[in-house]
Amino acid sequence: MENEFINTDENAIIFFHFLAHQYFRTKRTRSVIRRELSELASGHDFARLTNMACYIHAVNVGASLYRDRNEFDIIFLECGCSVEFITGDQPVVNLMAASDGRETVELAFYYPVSPSVACLVAPRSYRLHSQVIPSATVEELNNQIARESEHFLVAKADRTLLRTVESFPSMSRSRHRILESLSDTH
Repeated sequence: MENEFINTDENAIIFFHFLAHQYFRTKRTRSVIRRELSELASGHDFARLTNMACYIHAVNVGASLYRDRNEFDIIFLECGCSVEFITGDQPVVNLMAASDGRETVELAFYYPVSPSVACLVAPRSYRLHSQVIPSATVEELNNQIARESEHFLVAKADRTLLRTVESFPSMSRSRHRILESLSDTH
């Protein structure tokens, strides 16, 4: 099931384009890009160019994902417990991004599709496969969504949001460790 739904070039292009636009469309991402543009040319206000820059970044990332599609696995994660996936105003997160704001050079897009299913596009080197995951991993992924969201979180049940908010300060595992915990090599 991993890559079966991406069975045509057209479907692959649409999927990667969509995923990249979901990643770059948020207010937080636009603010980061505006700040980076301003650092390149101090004294200039890039407010009117920010949306276009985000669009260009999304198109480039989507095209790069498509070009390198044989280097990535597309897998689906299912909740195997009472904890469900949440989403927020940043619906796609890069599990390989540096948490300290440094430039990101690796990519593993995590995207919760529903309360019970999430999609992960990750490097083949992790040898991931679609699987049912335990509550601890669901909670860690929910914490990543919470960390990246700026204004709101969405869940099917209030208890899921409360669990995420209550555990938020105790997040300790790195994003790379989440991928490693899903890997066949461990």
